Amino acid sequence: MNYILNLRLITIFMSLLIFVSCHKHKNKLEMVNGTPIPWKTGYSWTYERRYDESMKVDTFVKQVGDYVNKNGYYGYSVTFKDAPYHTTFITDNDSDGNFVSIGAYSDKDSIFAPSILYKRNTFKGDSWYYNNIYGNINGIFAKRSLKVTCINTNSTIITPLGKFKCKTYQTTNDSYKLYFVNDYVSDSVGLVKSEEYFNNKLTLQLVLVKYNIKN
Repeated sequence: MNYILNLRLITIFMSLLIFVSCHKHKNKLEMVNGTPIPWKTGYSWTYERRYDESMKVDTFVKQVGDYVNKNGYYGYSVTFKDAPYHTTFITDNDSDGNFVSIGAYSDKDSIFAPSILYKRNTFKGDSWYYNNIYGNINGIFAKRSLKVTCINTNSTIITPLGKFKCKTYQTTNDSYKLYFVNDYVSDSVGLVKSEEYFNNKLTLQLVLVKYNIKN
């Protein structure tokens, strides 16, 4: 089983960045205003998770851990219940308020390839590439380049907690056209909803049902 930073999980999503390729360049003054995704130690989000056709339901909790320094890379740690070999991801907001995936480590391996997952200020149609880091059941990591496109800057998402105004980020793989993910991200709350599609069929859905972002 792969643990994919969506964060996106995760995500997200940082002080050190690699060059990110953008298809559009806009003056910063023209950008859609936004605030950084709330991201501090102790913050948590609980999602209702539904799978494929059966739409079997369980819950998934994402919690921000300690601020760490691993091999000179700084950021907040994020791990998951029963993650093999203490698999942990590092994420943060950069100085421009972008949500960045930094790297991951386990008892067996580590990998660091910082890149932007969610841009704070963006136009509909803007796209860029980020390093999607994932691990297997043996605690070994790999990365792949995925394309992120902002497909909407003002989506309204209805959840059990009410309505949220979100930016919609679509993640695709240039070499695997059948798969894509839509993430709905609120500036004030973070990831509100995520939908994973295969061959245009919804295979996984996360919906926010509880969160704690108070100091």
